[in-house]
Amino acid sequence: MARGIYATMKERRQAQAAREQDAAMAGSLWTPPRPGRGDFPMWVAILGYLIPSAAVTALCYYLVPQIPLVFLIGIAFLYSPFIAYVNARLLGIAGQQIDIPFIRESAFMLSGAKGVNIWLAPMPLNNYGGMAQAFRVNELTGVNFRSLMKAELVATPVLFILSLLFWGFIWKSGPIPSEAYPFAQVNWTLNSKNQVLLWSSTFVPPGEDESKRSILDSQFFKQAVHPKIIGAGFLTTVTAFTIFSVVGLPILLIYGFIRGLGGLPHTMFLEIVGALVGRFYFRRKFGTQNFLRTLPIIIAGYFTGVGLISMATIAMTLIQQAVSGTPF
Repeated sequence: MARGIYATMKERRQAQAAREQDAAMAGSLWTPPRPGRGDFPMWVAILGYLIPSAAVTALCYYLVPQIPLVFLIGIAFLYSPFIAYVNARLLGIAGQQIDIPFIRESAFMLSGAKGVNIWLAPMPLNNYGGMAQAFRVNELTGVNFRSLMKAELVATPVLFILSLLFWGFIWKSGPIPSEAYPFAQVNWTLNSKNQVLLWSSTFVPPGEDESKRSILDSQFFKQAVHPKIIGAGFLTTVTAFTIFSVVGLPILLIYGFIRGLGGLPHTMFLEIVGALVGRFYFRRKFGTQNFLRTLPIIIAGYFTGVGLISMATIAMTLIQQAVSGTPF
């Protein structure tokens, strides 16, 4: 018994010392939180972002000098860190991501740059909120960050090589689009028209003066931009938000309605069915707290199963195409 008491007191002292050490280190942002875990200092993280971002910005400006440098700097060093911070916080609070739509497209149109080649430029526009979540998951699971970096150094070259092999195999296994690739056959026309319509906003016909070409003269503005519809949507959203706030109705209904406008009907229908089943059956059967506590595990298992089934079916499809292409 005395030995057990001694071991218990020793564990408590060690835990208290660890908590005091964590509290002391938490006060300094520039000090790695735990020395033996492989955390790198904050100045290494900052340089690790600034140097690649500056390189991509310089490469983009070198390849497409029509894009003003101030827009590239603003996107690389202002917008990208801002949206990454917002998403990292939002993932930790609600498990959701957010992204401001058409930032890249708006930057091109407002910059005054002309030509189609600007749409193919390597823009320094990225959202690193998911990376912050991944680092937090590795921290909670006890992964050493040095081991994580070694794994990435091994996996990245393998990923590039195998990706090129699979791309070449898929490209030569059948014409694209064709019946062998039904998704591409159905959607390539719509996607190509949308892309060409967007690129037409900065397109300048041969022989025409770029300085006299305005976005108001493009097919994009004439066919895709409807100020009346945009204004009506803005007023409707603001009015609904105000009414819901005053009456006390759930504001998430507005966000769900807006999200549903850009989704496909069959996915929205299944989400509604799942929400109703969870609300009126599983909560009553297992209790609200138990159901909400186990729901993340159910979702993780579901997506894991869907991923495995998808990879298996894709592999079987590729094998079938390879066999059917042989002369025997």
